[in-house]
Amino acid sequence: MGSLGLHHPRRPELVTALQARGQVPLRHATTSSPEEAEALYAQHALVLNVPLNHDLNHRFFEVIAAGVPQVVFGDQGLVGEHGQLAERPDVFWASSLEPLDALVLQLLVQPERLRAIPVAPPPYWELKDLLKAALVPSAQPTNGTSPATASLPPIPSG
Repeated sequence: MGSLGLHHPRRPELVTALQARGQVPLRHATTSSPEEAEALYAQHALVLNVPLNHDLNHRFFEVIAAGVPQVVFGDQGLVGEHGQLAERPDVFWASSLEPLDALVLQLLVQPERLRAIPVAPPPYWELKDLLKAALVPSAQPTNGTSPATASLPPIPSG
């Protein structure tokens, strides 16, 4: 899931809400390296991934490397122009608590079937192409926000 520290207020809120609901089995642990995280993920049938900055995080790829299906708490738009990542058979999406509970419970009903989901490596992209795309100037927002936060949706209030 990621850090529950002060800089990540949405994660503790989500953990607290999930624990209060009591529907989904949840375990949180902190790791100190990608290798340690991969080993931890590999011990579980399903991983919850909670991105915070309206983008995919390294955890998305660490979970894939561990060979474990994941539920991303967010919108499929996080993959940007790489829509094939959203359509992977090992990646599931939920953007609110009720659908998250229902999805996880449905997936955990048949653990053998969940473990049988193929987890292929992500596609290979040429680094130079990614850098070129990242360096293309984008339109500056006019509402006084930074380009990094201008497209973020408001946090739902309930």
